[in-house]
Amino acid sequence: MATTTNKTWQKDDDTTAIDQDAFINAFLDDLDASLFARGANSAKPGSPNNGDTFYDTDASRFIKYNGSAWVQVMPDAVNVIDSDHYVDGSIDGVHLAADVISGAKIADDAIDSEHYTDGSIDNAHIADDAIDSEHYADGSIDNAHIADDAIDSEHYADGSIDNAHIADDAIDSEHYADGSIDNAHIADDAIDSEHYVAGSIDSAHLADDAVTLAKTAAGTQGGIQYYAGSGVPSELAAGTNGHFLKTQGTSANPVWAALTAATTSVSGAVELATAAEIDTGTDTGRAVGVDEYAGSKRGEVEVQLVAFGAAVDTATGDGKVAFTISDRLAGMNIKRVYAFVNTAGSGGTTTVQLRNATQTADILSTAITIDSAELHTSSAATPAVISGSEDDLTENDIIHVDVDAVHSSTAAKGLVVGLICGTP
Repeated sequence: MATTTNKTWQKDDDTTAIDQDAFINAFLDDLDASLFARGANSAKPGSPNNGDTFYDTDASRFIKYNGSAWVQVMPDAVNVIDSDHYVDGSIDGVHLAADVISGAKIADDAIDSEHYTDGSIDNAHIADDAIDSEHYADGSIDNAHIADDAIDSEHYADGSIDNAHIADDAIDSEHYADGSIDNAHIADDAIDSEHYVAGSIDSAHLADDAVTLAKTAAGTQGGIQYYAGSGVPSELAAGTNGHFLKTQGTSANPVWAALTAATTSVSGAVELATAAEIDTGTDTGRAVGVDEYAGSKRGEVEVQLVAFGAAVDTATGDGKVAFTISDRLAGMNIKRVYAFVNTAGSGGTTTVQLRNATQTADILSTAITIDSAELHTSSAATPAVISGSEDDLTENDIIHVDVDAVHSSTAAKGLVVGLICGTP
């Protein structure tokens, strides 16, 4: 007798499995095709007669037309396959239905770590008291795994509680050992005025330059703070407008005092004279400042150069007269220039240039001119202009007077050129 699985047949005296479909198809090939038709389900006769039989190769079963529909000839057998019908190793994952293997089907110690899907062992699969210290991976027990109130003092390693382990506002005054709060434990800007005991800040606690004007007590406008005889700070009220603060020595308080006018024999307040007042030179109540004196005429030096004698006709030419800069003039500037003749000429102008022979440069950007029938340059139609880059006087430089032109009709007689020098 032969036995069958869903898709294989096997003889009782043979371990060779026979494919059911292949066997039936071979069997049918040996029969007369006229007995019944076979093929895919879609190939069964469209207009069958009652009692017609057809082998459905899609479902591997015989079907018969009952006059109204195709029906299976024989129902599938149930519980006909036993363990001795299976070939060893023939049942794989494809043949097992979902959830068919229970705990009773699994041998003791048959499940090892490689059989577990990652993350498949949850709390329900672990027996009470089954997890011991050797089962924990290093660092695997975090806050979420520790029950509330489970950690007591004996569980802490010495020194293991650092800042990161202390909750905000968890430390109160009773937790501090006496004297344990020193400078290193106090945050910057943590101590405010309410933390100080009244009168506890003395001189030793104040850094140098720590007390600014804004930190001193308010006083009266115009008043001055000083130390009185007792050594305590006091205030001198504002004095009369124009008075000055006068010290009276080590044993007296300062006072406000009026200024005393200075004289030739008494020290006191004195006003500085202006350059014009210095020029006048008649004021006895003012002092002379250096800058004002330098800017006055009294601070100037005048030099006159005779280029032609009083009766000698003027003539053109370079270096008609020359002079050298002494140490008295060195450092000064040429501030003004002029020229005059003894006898006026006529026709055109007499033109004079000042030249620094040492520096090979003209000093005047516009030359001195004496107009026709004029004796002096003060009435010249075109005033002379001193070059700002060539007006400096350097010791030992030589200055030449060059006559570039004379009157065209009648030459003037005599020629004097003047320079007025002063500090810059």
